[in-house]
Amino acid sequence: MKEKPSLELRPETLDRAPVLKELMAKARTHQQAERDVIAALPPSLAQGTRFVSYREGELVLSASNGPQASQIRYRQHELMAELRKSEAFQYVWKLTVKVVPPRFSE
Repeated sequence: MKEKPSLELRPETLDRAPVLKELMAKARTHQQAERDVIAALPPSLAQGTRFVSYREGELVLSASNGPQASQIRYRQHELMAELRKSEAFQYVWKLTVKVVPPRFSE
């Protein structure tokens, strides 16, 4: 009788799943980019702000409410200047902030 393949996901089994390995690498890159962006924000705006994407110089963030999104837009030039210091965001030229209210209240 054939033995069933193991479906456990461990770091050493990622070599057998190249698509999953690529997806995990993209997730790590996204997580690092989010850390960099949140670190560049003032502490009062960091809470409730998420990194959405960065493509072709356009940085997209989401804010949990309208006033917070307005404050980020107001400070966009200083935020982009701070982010341009890192190699990953050196070509950022446009900032878009979307309002995405939290789905569940705690």
